[in-house]
Amino acid sequence: MFSRLSGGHVSRPVVLFFMLSMGLLSGCQQAVPTAVVVDRTEPAIEVADAGVADVATEGLSPLASIELLLEAANNRPASEGFELRRQAMDLSIDYEAAATTRRRIAVLERQYPDNAYRVRIEIVRQKLLLAQGRSRDILANIDSIDLLATAEEKVRLVELKADALERAGFAVESVRLRIALDGLYADSEQTRKQENDRLLWLGLMRLASATISGYISETADTLSGWLELAYLSRQHRYDSALLYQAINDWSLRYAIHPAHRYIIGYIRQRQIAISHHPRHIALLLPLSGKLQAAGQAIRDGFVASYLEIKRRFGMGTVIDVYDTESNPELARLSLQQASDSGADFIVGPLDKAAVAAAVAADEAVPAPPPVTPKPLSGSLQDAANSGAAPDPVPLLVLNTVPRRLSELNSNHKIYQFTLAPESEAMQVANRAHLDDRRQAMIIVPENAWGNRLYEAFASTYRKPGGVITAQYRYQRGTSDHSRGIQLGLNLDKSKLRYQRVKQLLNQNIKFTPSLRRDIDVIFLAASPQEARQIKSQLKFFYADHIPVYATSHIFTTKLDAARDKDLDGIYFTDMPWTLNDKPAPGSLRKILRDNWPADVTNQFSRFHALGVDAFRLVPQLKWLAEHPDEWFNGATGRLSVSSNGVVERESSWAVFRNGIPSTQSTMENQYGKSNW
Repeated sequence: MFSRLSGGHVSRPVVLFFMLSMGLLSGCQQAVPTAVVVDRTEPAIEVADAGVADVATEGLSPLASIELLLEAANNRPASEGFELRRQAMDLSIDYEAAATTRRRIAVLERQYPDNAYRVRIEIVRQKLLLAQGRSRDILANIDSIDLLATAEEKVRLVELKADALERAGFAVESVRLRIALDGLYADSEQTRKQENDRLLWLGLMRLASATISGYISETADTLSGWLELAYLSRQHRYDSALLYQAINDWSLRYAIHPAHRYIIGYIRQRQIAISHHPRHIALLLPLSGKLQAAGQAIRDGFVASYLEIKRRFGMGTVIDVYDTESNPELARLSLQQASDSGADFIVGPLDKAAVAAAVAADEAVPAPPPVTPKPLSGSLQDAANSGAAPDPVPLLVLNTVPRRLSELNSNHKIYQFTLAPESEAMQVANRAHLDDRRQAMIIVPENAWGNRLYEAFASTYRKPGGVITAQYRYQRGTSDHSRGIQLGLNLDKSKLRYQRVKQLLNQNIKFTPSLRRDIDVIFLAASPQEARQIKSQLKFFYADHIPVYATSHIFTTKLDAARDKDLDGIYFTDMPWTLNDKPAPGSLRKILRDNWPADVTNQFSRFHALGVDAFRLVPQLKWLAEHPDEWFNGATGRLSVSSNGVVERESSWAVFRNGIPSTQSTMENQYGKSNW
């Protein structure tokens, strides 16, 4: 059984010292990771720069580039001018409001009315729909456009269709189309083949391992080759040696598979990059004070994740745990002490005030001056140790860095990983658009938390053209939501019309309330108890046919079918850790239960997952930040890292069925939006 050691106070930051090495707690020497990494020289995937024909826009802002392209187009022959304007439209889709892009496309149509340009203009219009999340509209339009297309335009339409299928959630269908697309490219079009392979692979990586294995056939065809390779990459993602051998075995079965062109080299390069765990990690958390329970849950998840990797692969790492006591000054001192103690990675602090204090203090201390390099002599290690000052110690904070500090230079490379509820509200908004639901009613509590979720949902929902048609802000603790729901659904107006007709006719008449028709989705932010009451009253007021999308806050993480039957039909986003309640015997949950049985409570389960993923992220952060379109599937969701170091989390989706969250049902099955 894993046990814990605690030491005394060290210059106020409380240091709980974990010596997690090969003989767990049996010695104090620092262990070196033992994972085998095989270095290969296959080239990485390089995506060709789209470029801008004959116009130097490098260094300009996107908006300035748009204007330059449009101006340059005025002095070119028709075909060249069209191409420059088309490139300007591509930039407009990415960087301007949808309404602005639509106006630009309308101008383009007037400038190029000939049928020769018709399909290419339609392709631009479909790209705009793709950017708006309207994949199903593209799939409905594309076959009719294809009838008018030239051979090259047909290829562009297939590319667009593959993108739309993948965005709409039909990754396997998209992969099949991209396999066919590979045969449409000429042998000389290696750049297009490479990009197609890259997009195919990214689509496969979005699938669950069980889904991938379910599509693998006994026939060693191209599709099965891709699927097997994706499955092996998932299964051995933490063991470079096993993955290397698995790829060699795969290569014997698929000697002429297109994955050999770029993807095999890319997989090996990525595995090398993410296989090096730091030897010495400092973990800064509030293990006492008001955030004690959350801090302890994160710590336990972090250490459990380490133990899982260690037991499987023999990796050793020293982890120093500092108690920040929810005290910003202690967080600042802990960060300084962790740096001074030689930690080569720091995780934490947790609370926002502590993060702000630690980062602000870090900015105030100037980075050490570079050391004058010594002549290159002796061993390679000597040469490496004698160069310039060491790189900044990476810092993964478990909250957001204040905007005023995020742009400053730092003595640390700062990454940000948080379970902020705003990210879930934004994901709900994106899901509503994906399901072609453009008119929303918002139900949130009347408090600061509700306001945050309202703004996050509304701002994301409105960008691609969604409309907030109604809202209801309720008081926490109230059990009667009838008035707010009726106002939001316009039932009060329906009743008023009934009263007027009754007075006019001077007799009793049959009355059925008439709901407003400009709501096709309801966004709900509520606790489980509040959600049960609100859902029941929506049903009472004839609104049970309107789909309700919610954040994870409606689920306690504890299965309670009897009480949660009132939540039936609500779709909500939550982390895989919470939705998977049937762990394997050797899973992280078992490690947690074995080592910290008193600490494993449903209430803080999501913080366990945060700790698990914080450890798993450590070796991957640099790679993911350099490749923003990549991710890994973690306990908290699908995690990617933006170029500025923010960890972005995409949760899973579930729906309540008979009081139990189900991940098997889809929104299309329930509401019949699409048969794709």
